[in-house]
Amino acid sequence: MRYSLLDFGPSDLPRFRRRLAYVLAPAATLAACLVGIVAWRRMQQEGGGPDTLNPHIDTFQQYNASLPMPGAAHTYNGYEDKRRHPKIRHTKDNYTHVFAIGDWGALLPSHKAAWRKARGYVPYAQGQVARAMKRLARHKGPQYVLNVGDNFYWEGIKQSCNDPPNRAWGKAKGQFQAGWRSMYGWLTNKPWLSALGNHDYGGFTFVQGWPQQIGYSFVNHHWIMPAQYYHKKMQHDGYIVEYFVTDSNALTAYYPGHHEKHNICSFENPPGASCAAHGGPKNLWDCHGWFRRHHRKQRRWLIRKVKASTADWKIAVTHSPCGKDTTMWRHLHQHHGLDLLVTGHRHQQELWHKGTQNGWIKGNMAAHDLGGLTCFVTGGGGGIDAEDYPGVWYGGRDLTWFGFFHLMISKQKIKVHMIDENGRLRGSTIVHARKKHHGPHSRHQRRLHHNHSTVHHRHHHSR
Repeated sequence: MRYSLLDFGPSDLPRFRRRLAYVLAPAATLAACLVGIVAWRRMQQEGGGPDTLNPHIDTFQQYNASLPMPGAAHTYNGYEDKRRHPKIRHTKDNYTHVFAIGDWGALLPSHKAAWRKARGYVPYAQGQVARAMKRLARHKGPQYVLNVGDNFYWEGIKQSCNDPPNRAWGKAKGQFQAGWRSMYGWLTNKPWLSALGNHDYGGFTFVQGWPQQIGYSFVNHHWIMPAQYYHKKMQHDGYIVEYFVTDSNALTAYYPGHHEKHNICSFENPPGASCAAHGGPKNLWDCHGWFRRHHRKQRRWLIRKVKASTADWKIAVTHSPCGKDTTMWRHLHQHHGLDLLVTGHRHQQELWHKGTQNGWIKGNMAAHDLGGLTCFVTGGGGGIDAEDYPGVWYGGRDLTWFGFFHLMISKQKIKVHMIDENGRLRGSTIVHARKKHHGPHSRHQRRLHHNHSTVHHRHHHSR
């Protein structure tokens, strides 16, 4: 029997409601099932979150012994990583797509962002940024990821720095599974060229499992960190991009008692703190000096390697942000052809380029002159709350709280896109390929070249 609303009087309203619920309940159940299926499929595609990790899958894939596990964390410092990487492909527009992220390692097992009681606290920001990355990745197909460090908050891998790198099979494996693999899903099947951040050493200490982060590079071939600093050439289609990955954490390693809230060498280190077993600081009072010596040695290495490089693109990846070590970066850009500087540490997204109209960025660029070098900070990966600088507006271009960067690389140019946690474009610039110098480069050689030209000119007119 069919009914219409006209068949029911006021006294029949409860019966009508029961019949309506009887009719709609199966439809609601079906809709809920469809929504669940769509969400499940998307979660499977994106890698989802910690609840999607299959604990029975062993994600470690060895390098077939092409390079042995180091006996100590510093064994391969300065090494050129020549281990094979997957073939790099470009899209139909002739660009290779690359992502960059930093300061992403939220607290485990909750995946909540570490909180300093700053204004920019979003509890599950890491998940938001990760989902935005995976949505864009489905369309752009990034070939690898640049990772500027702070991979595990607050205190890095929960192992001793005196444990050898091959202890990556222990707690490190579990933390990488929970904090990296489960969060970024299939994106972790791409190479991640990775740097150490200050929280990877321990944040307020230097005694955590940073050697095991290096060791993990030798049992999972997608995590590329063979040493504290290294360089690696990525062969693109018809050109080479060379990355110089450095450890700049000496800039947050002060004398004990100074800047205690941001000091690797603070009194928060446990009594008898030492990493001497693997070439690290011998004790708390050696900590500042050890990091400084490490930094000076590394700077000499970096200048030598960037100068000698013949790659089409030269890009530096490090943890300390734009505005630090400006004299060195300016020198490398102006004299040795460094094209781009990729950084983190400040917990926000910044794009430093000549065309910026952002007042905060312009002010910092004027105070810390990089000599025209394009630099960006990708410290908004969501592992910790965002910065809270008074009077700074984060709603415009070139500056925002959370997100990642998307690089579109060709032989002629690099398009730099700043993407926020919702997948929106928040800033962009273009880095053009430097002119290839076929003549002399050094000042002495240019002076000799100029003198020779002058003599030749005079001789020509004297004839």
